[in-house]
Amino acid sequence: MNPREVFFQALNHFKQKQFDSAEALCKKLLQLNSKEVNTLRLYGQIQVEHNNNQEAEKAFLAALDAAPDYAHAHMDLGRLYFDSGLRQKAIDHLEQACQLDPRLHAAKRTLFEAYEAAGYKDKAKALSKTFAERAEVAELVKQAFDQHRDQSETFDKTCQTILEKDPGNLAIISLLAEHTVSARQARRAAALFQQVVKRIPENWRAWNGLGRAKVIQDEIDAAHASFDRSLEINPQATETKVLKADAYSRQYQYPQAIALLEQALEENPDHNPALAQLGLALKTIGEQERAIEVLRRCIANDELYGEAYWTLSDMKTFKFSDEEVAIMDRIFSSDQLSDSRQVQFGYALGKALEHRKNYSQAFSCYDKANRVQKRLLEYSADDNRKATDSLIEKVSADNLQHLMRTHQDAVTPIFVVGLPRSGSTLQEQILASHSKIEGTQELAYMPRLAHGMHLGREPIIETAFPQNIHQLTPNHIDAIARRYLEQAEAHRIQKSPYFIDKLPNNFSHIGLILACFPNAKIINTLRHPMDNCLGCFKQLWAMGQNFTYSLEDLGHYYVDYRRLMDHWHQQFPGRILDVQYEDVVDDLESHVHRLLDFCDLQFEEACLNFHQTKRAVKTSSSEQVRKPIYRSALAYWKNFEQDLQPLREVLGDLVTD
Repeated sequence: MNPREVFFQALNHFKQKQFDSAEALCKKLLQLNSKEVNTLRLYGQIQVEHNNNQEAEKAFLAALDAAPDYAHAHMDLGRLYFDSGLRQKAIDHLEQACQLDPRLHAAKRTLFEAYEAAGYKDKAKALSKTFAERAEVAELVKQAFDQHRDQSETFDKTCQTILEKDPGNLAIISLLAEHTVSARQARRAAALFQQVVKRIPENWRAWNGLGRAKVIQDEIDAAHASFDRSLEINPQATETKVLKADAYSRQYQYPQAIALLEQALEENPDHNPALAQLGLALKTIGEQERAIEVLRRCIANDELYGEAYWTLSDMKTFKFSDEEVAIMDRIFSSDQLSDSRQVQFGYALGKALEHRKNYSQAFSCYDKANRVQKRLLEYSADDNRKATDSLIEKVSADNLQHLMRTHQDAVTPIFVVGLPRSGSTLQEQILASHSKIEGTQELAYMPRLAHGMHLGREPIIETAFPQNIHQLTPNHIDAIARRYLEQAEAHRIQKSPYFIDKLPNNFSHIGLILACFPNAKIINTLRHPMDNCLGCFKQLWAMGQNFTYSLEDLGHYYVDYRRLMDHWHQQFPGRILDVQYEDVVDDLESHVHRLLDFCDLQFEEACLNFHQTKRAVKTSSSEQVRKPIYRSALAYWKNFEQDLQPLREVLGDLVTD
């Protein structure tokens, strides 16, 4: 028997007014430990409901004997004495409760009533002043909830004002915790949720929030611990099982994730978030038919469930039926969709029309979805240009010379960089088919380290790279390299001597990467710029890549990318291998030999038969890399040529037909 789990079962029974079953569970727990204060308090509360005041008094006194500073037990006993007409005893315990925990407003209310009944007018009057302050705070709390609903920019400031007046306001701490975890402010969110669970350990949703924050910080074991605490409190919570399954998936533990989701769906068959998560997991491991079946169940439950349509459309080998396209068109043309669902339906319908070669109509859907998505996000092409200028100006081989590590790590990282949709997943799959190379995923660690960010620990250096380049020392570079390898270790299941980090945006950090890892291999994937940018424009990203939701932004970003890559080639000749997608399609075998030679590895036939390699692939190319190489994607942009003129104008001389 897990005593903590049994206690939460008893607490749930009590909240549901199932007092007899709650009492039976408490008695079991008290047989194990007769001085467990939380169980004694709960047992006393049950006896109050049974009108057994004498037994309730014994339980509360036993709790206070074991823990004299237990404010809640003092409050309960004070209330019991007040209801029994023992005013002075009530006042003694209620005053003690308020002294121990000034945030116990229920104790203050009862104490006010006791003062009034006992004729202590001055004390009652003094205490009543706190109620006026409480009313002011309550009005501010209402404002904060309204601002949160309306996504007001003043929300955070209002919360801080409330917490200055009432530092322990649990409603605001909880709301702010939820807001910050949704905004991916993981460290702040974790600290807030920890305050909540410390004060209300039975709040299973707060444990879920803490787990979500830990997932963002890549502290997956800590996340599992939080989700397990949540399930101890509420074993039937499908929401928690979905979150825990996601944590499993992040560690490539797809069998555990799928088993947990299937268990959740046995208990709650129509839970769409669980179905959507299961469909995505099945898609990732290559079980396409099962994935399609599960995602169609989502749609049968709720025809407006945009995530299911989007995930199906993102399966490059899937094709919607004519009936499904008609339904999607009807829904997309209506005004019943939220912004996020409008975006999902726009991409899904665009893909469906594209499969039918209705390119102009498809583009209209993509364009409408992109316009909505761009409005929801923040991105400035001008800021990106300035950031690129700064890298080119500040980061050179000369400036990094004194920072270059000479120590050869036991493992060799391979960084596959470039723009998304440039053929990077294909290169990863070819490389990961080699016996000495392990594919991981798109690891976010290098950008976080470069920007002075951190995952639950203090930053290595406060200012961001490259502004801090003259502050950096070899010790800083050593620390960055060690931190990166520590965090990547969790994704290296096979512990192969080489591993792949396929985050495309790492092209911005090539200078720092080469300073950290003298043995690093950097592979830059290239594709015809019009095809590359179109591929990005047609893709809805789960997170990041905010430059892809406008043709003009895409064009300017691509120009900056090429400028920066030219700079890296000039500064670090021979350290970067450019791979042109069209050349790979034309002569796969020569490319594989060239790729492995660059990595100082012997040729293996499996790299030619990359499509036979069994591994989880999380990107939108997951089905494509499970098939032999094909030519149909070459010059594909010409199908949309008329609509792509704004992009072509920005790209200028980079486009050659």
